[in-house]
Amino acid sequence: MSARTKASLRMLTAAAAMQWCVADILEAKASEMETLRDWMLDTVRHSRIKDCNIFVTSSCEFHAQLIDLIHGITKMEAGLAKHVELMLVEEEVLPDNTFGDPGMLGLGGGGDL
Repeated sequence: MSARTKASLRMLTAAAAMQWCVADILEAKASEMETLRDWMLDTVRHSRIKDCNIFVTSSCEFHAQLIDLIHGITKMEAGLAKHVELMLVEEEVLPDNTFGDPGMLGLGGGGDL
């Protein structure tokens, strides 16, 4: 296996490990939001809050936190995808053996100079 292939494999392995970490983050955030939802339903009831605007504002703040998290993760994923795309395009343009067959020097001819 060439050094370029090994480096590509390490990059893909790192990207996969990051995906698992992102999945863990999203799972933890979903659990946190479920707990928050339960707390909102049990504690902060509409009937206990006199001003409807305060109730809606507090609900929107919780949703804004989740949207910010998803937005940040989306940016990170787009960056990772761009790097992997560049790596794959580079692999297609520059294969492991840039000079073609041994002795051919990539000239496409019979090796005569």
